[in-house]
Amino acid sequence: MRNILLVAALASLTACSASQPTEAPTEKPNTPDEQMVGSYQYTGPDGKKMSSVLEANHTYTDASAGIVSDAGTWELKDGKTCFTSSAAGSAPECYTMSGSSEDGTLTATPDKGAPLKLTKLG
Repeated sequence: MRNILLVAALASLTACSASQPTEAPTEKPNTPDEQMVGSYQYTGPDGKKMSSVLEANHTYTDASAGIVSDAGTWELKDGKTCFTSSAAGSAPECYTMSGSSEDGTLTATPDKGAPLKLTKLG
């Protein structure tokens, strides 16, 4: 009788400890919007060092020497990154982003004007 109880106990322990197949965690796709979120540095047309921060909620802030120079919203539209300043009467300014490299450097080419070299900081 004791052996039967021992075998039954071992069988139930084995059944409980049998590894259950686990589903691999699903990763969120890295969408184009998610790829754009972050902080960037660049030199403006006037030679000033600038920084831009693009937030996940589609807002942005531009600053130079820690002083905010512009803020507004951003969106991806027709393959371009478009910024609309919160200043009254502002029209969207759109850029084609290209040349992303492992060091985080890319080129932002505006619809009008000279391209900017950006470095993504994070």
